[in-house]
This record gives sequence, structure tokens and C-alpha cells, in this order.
Amino acid sequence: MLPSSRTPPADRSQGRLAHHFRMAPGGKSKDRRRQPKGAAQIKSASQTVGQNASPVTIDLYQRLLDVFGNAFSPRFPLETSLIQQVKQHLYNREFEKAFGRREYLEAYAVRWSSSRALGYLNIFVDISAHLVRHFKGTGEAGAMESVTDGSPNELDMQDEMSQSPTSVNCVLNVICLGGGAGAEIVGLGGYLKYLQASAIPGFCLPRIEITAVDIANWSGVVHALEDNVTTALPLPKYASEKVKAANVPLVCRDDYSVTFHQCDLLGIDIHQLGSLVKDSKLITLMFTLNELYSSSIPQTTKFLLSLGSLVKRGTLLLVVDSPGSYSTVELGNSGNNSIDGAEKTGRKYPMHWLLDHTLLETSSEGKPDQQHAKWKKLVSDDSRWFRLPDGLRYPIELENMRYQIHLYELA
Repeated sequence: MLPSSRTPPADRSQGRLAHHFRMAPGGKSKDRRRQPKGAAQIKSASQTVGQNASPVTIDLYQRLLDVFGNAFSPRFPLETSLIQQVKQHLYNREFEKAFGRREYLEAYAVRWSSSRALGYLNIFVDISAHLVRHFKGTGEAGAMESVTDGSPNELDMQDEMSQSPTSVNCVLNVICLGGGAGAEIVGLGGYLKYLQASAIPGFCLPRIEITAVDIANWSGVVHALEDNVTTALPLPKYASEKVKAANVPLVCRDDYSVTFHQCDLLGIDIHQLGSLVKDSKLITLMFTLNELYSSSIPQTTKFLLSLGSLVKRGTLLLVVDSPGSYSTVELGNSGNNSIDGAEKTGRKYPMHWLLDHTLLETSSEGKPDQQHAKWKKLVSDDSRWFRLPDGLRYPIELENMRYQIHLYELA
């Protein structure tokens, strides 16, 4: 029922499914609807992440691109006709066809996941002060410590790192919902490398355990990327000893692992969902939530509320999606497009409004016998840019990414 959260290229003439492939759409949402309680705009210190603002080095960006280039080298040069076939199937909502062939999945990862992986790395770095508070171990005291309000900067992260003791059991468990195409997987590998390069003495460097969940069978793509994140790049036969010595994996297998789980997020059994997310410290919905809402607002609302009842206090929920009018949901006549089961015909709601309504209002205003877990918002921005630095090498054109971001913590 639910697509793989992958949609055709942005083109306003193509309707609501057109927004996802376009990574640099123009225009900013001017929606001024009343915001749900607790949904005040909370922006990060770096609202526009670009080549001058990012603490990430160009070498690390390049290393992530090399992961994709090496994992899917047989796909280069990329066949234009193959990409057009994928886009057409997605536009027609023929998701089984779009993601039913290995070459389609690999072409998608090569064409779109590569650029997004760099943007996701920047996002993880930007919210790092919230994430590093989980690196104090896997025990209740370390993993569940509450995060203060406000948006962090790099100094906040360094302060947290200085207070985080060394631990052999330091694990960051990440659930990537709709993450089969691999951008989150590679972005998190880059984030771990960034942490290792930035760590100060005594800081608990985490092991990152990732579970990617998607409706299509992306297992081949996921495992190919994992292998190339944890394996040194191939070198020319006559490479110098110095070059060979410097050629190490992005991260080691002991520090990084990925599991793929295929399921329909809106049809998953609550017990199965609980087993997936119960130990999570970060849950991501990257360019996925708007498609869930477009499929069914009631089911998506139920799914989000279920997350709050299944995860532990202190768990972070990161939502990234297209900005502005590219992420609006129209409420129709059927129960599939209603808020709280009420029909409100013809009205369009921004995705972030529906998200806040679910997590901040519904969670706090439920009936006494239907109380839901309470979330609090840590970061929120309706529009940001990630701009690629000059000098990156990749066989096909890379794209900047414009996005909205919302970070919540279970209180």
C-alpha cells in the first residue's frame, strides 16, 4: 500500500507526487495558520548550511561519494533511459514496478541518494549536541537523560563531549524509517567518521547500529553500501606504500552495522513495530512523512502516536522533508484524508502542522483513558539549504538540497 517514499521529479504541472526528486525547489511557504501548542519556531544557529558554514571537510564529503561510486561502479555511465523509466513508474504510482528490479534500485541510489547522503551528514552534525548526550552508555541514566530546550551549536557539542565518559558499551541505535535507498546509512557513516575526527580525550565514541526500514526490497543496496562504508577503497595496482597506508575504511565494522527490514509502515503490527524501535535513540523520517500522510492521515497519525508509546524517554525523532508547498496534504471527503476522523473537505495543511498537531496537541489533549506519550520540540525550521561545496568529483551531476527539519524528544 505505501510507496517507498520515493517520488518523481519536481514539476508543478505533475501534481503532488512531483516534489521529492527536486532537491533545490524555489519559493518559501507563506502559510500563517495557527500553530499547535508548543510548536513555536525554534531554529538552529546555522539556518543555512553551506560550504562556508559547514564544519564538515570536503574530503569527508568526497569519501561519501566514493562509497556510492565504488558500490555501484557498473552503473556508470548512468543510463538516462533507466532513470526515466524509474521516474515514470513513480509518477504513475507504480511502486512495485519502480522498485521491483535491481537495476532500478541501484540507479535510484546512484542518482539521488548520493547527494542526499552529503546533506544528511550535515544535518546529523547540526543536531549533534542533542545526539552526543546519548553517548554516555546504554544504561538508563546515560541513554535517557533529558535534553534541554533550544538549538545547539558546535560549542554545545564539545561541552557535551567533554562530559561524556569513556565506555565500551556506548551504542547509538538508529531506526531509519523509509531509509532503504541508503542516504541515511552513508550519512551516518560519515557522521561517525566526523565524531572520530572531532573527539576529545575521554569522549565515548559510539558504535552506530542502524536499522533501515522500507516497503521495497532494498537489501542489496543497503548491504552494498554497508560493505563500502566499512571497506577500504580499491587502489591502482602500482599505488605507493604511502597511499596504501592511508587507504583505510570510512569506519570499521566493529563501530558500525546495518540491518535491513522490509515492511509497510502503515500496515505493520504494533508488536513488530515495538521490537524494531524499543531500543532506538534516534528515529529518522527523511523525505518519508509527507508520503505517509498522502497515503492516509488517520493511519499516519496512529503510527506516530504508536511510536511514542513504544520508545523510551529521551528518544529523538528527526523529520526532514521537502519545504513549503511541496509538503502539503489536502483533506478530502474520505476517512483516509481527515484529522481525528473528522471530514474537512478541500483544505490543505502543511505537513509540519499535521506533525505538530499529532505530537504536541493530540499527545497532550487525549481523553483520560487515551493518554499518549508527550513529545517536546527541540529544533524546527521550515526551510534550509544544504549547498554542495565546489571541487567534489562524481560521474553524474550532484544537486543542492532544500528541506524543512523538525527534531522532537520524548519527554
